Formats: sequence, C-alpha cells, structure tokens
Amino acid sequence: KGLVPNSHAYAAAATACATGGAWESALGLLGHMQSRGRRPSKIVYGALVSACATGGQWVQALSLLKRMQMQRMRPDVVTINAAIKACGRGRAWREALLLFSALDADGAATTRSCGAAMAALVKGGQIQKAMLLFDWMNERGVHASLQCYTLVFACCARSGEWSRAVEVWEQLLRSGQMPDRVCLCAMLDALSSARQWRRGLAVLEQLSRAQRAAKRKRKLLTRAEVDAMRSQQQGGEFESNAAPDSDSASGMDGTIASALDADPAA
Repeated sequence: KGLVPNSHAYAAAATACATGGAWESALGLLGHMQSRGRRPSKIVYGALVSACATGGQWVQALSLLKRMQMQRMRPDVVTINAAIKACGRGRAWREALLLFSALDADGAATTRSCGAAMAALVKGGQIQKAMLLFDWMNERGVHASLQCYTLVFACCARSGEWSRAVEVWEQLLRSGQMPDRVCLCAMLDALSSARQWRRGLAVLEQLSRAQRAAKRKRKLLTRAEVDAMRSQQQGGEFESNAAPDSDSASGMDGTIASALDADPAA
C-alpha cells in the first residue's frame, strides 16, 4: 500500500507550498486529507493559513479559521498573525484590525501581531490608524520591531509629519536597534518629502555615531569576556582537562469568533 502521510507530513508539504507561493496547492492538501478520512491538526491548519498569507488570500485564511472554530480548535497567536498578514496583503484592513483586536482582548498580541496589523493599515491607506497603533504600543510598553519603525516613517512621508518622524527616529536609536537599509530609506524619504535635507544629513550623522558606539561596545564586551576567562582560569575554576584553545564550553475563543463573524468588507 505504500507509506501513508501523517499530519506532520501534510504540514511540511503545506509549508513548502507557502514558501513557494503555491497557496492553491497547499489548500489542495486539505481536500486530499479529507478524501482519506484524515482530520487536519492545528499544525496543518497553521501551515495552510501561512500559505494563504503568502498569497494574500485573506478570504481563504478566514475560512480556515472558521473551520478550526467549528472543529473546536483554538488557533494560536502564530496562526492569527498569519491571518492578519493575509488580510493585509489583500488590503482587507478592517478584518486585520478585528483579528488584532481579538488578540489584544485575549492579552495575546505580540510584536509580530502589531507589525502585521500596522502593515495591513498602511496598505489599506489608513495612515492615522497605523500611527495610533504605534502610539498604543508605546503606551503599553510593547517592543517595536524595525518593521514597525519603518512603517511609521512611511506614514510620516505620506502625511508630511517630518517632525514626528524625527521623534520616532530618536526613539529607535535609544532602543539600541540599528536601522537597516529599508528603514533608513523610509526615514530619509519622510524628510525629503518635506524638503528637510539638512535634517536628512543630521540623521546620517546620528546613525554613523550610533554605529561607532555600538562597535566600541562590542569590543569592550569582548575584552571583558577575555578578562573574565583569565580570572576564572587563575582561580582554578576551569577543569584541568579542558582544551586550552577551546572557543566555547558545551555543557482566544469568543473574541476570535466575533472577528470571524464580521461582515468581510474589503
């Protein structure tokens, strides 16, 4: 009869389809399982929702969440985040915001949840709502990722709020994160759209100083680690048989349902 694929095999296949952008093939796996009388697990559903997110198929993603609900399965935050991402790529910002609100009501919203919801709002043209969500993150003490900062700068570029962009830029540097090229370009775009070229030069200088400071900090940490190892060695804390040149030692129910039952207005 040959090998019979289990849930992990189906999940791996769905993940492969998601990586390749083949969301239709991923959903075909669901029909294949049902034809064999196999019930999809939470892992399989999560992989299928992720595949829908890759293709921006928000209607299909929400349909999968409803299937989980009908089978008395509680989607985890990773699956909900993928559904929010699917809504964002499909420009269904209302549905994305409903799902995020459901996560928040359950106290399960994460940094990735915020980033996915912000991206959905920006793609849906809801600039002020995206900015309010970033403010909400600051009020709640939620860590903002580089994606969140980049989205804020993009919002500022569209709205012309260059002074707000400068404030958020300074917040980013204080957080200890180093902006990547995409984030830096978004910030410079926010300034150039308001003809603030001098501010743009100042931003580049700030970033250069921050990078030099981070480099010095890394060197200091390396020296401190070496000193600590020497101190331990002199104190006899290393075992006598340790290799002298070794580098290291080994040693969401009701609220989710409400969001899914909402009218799917794109």
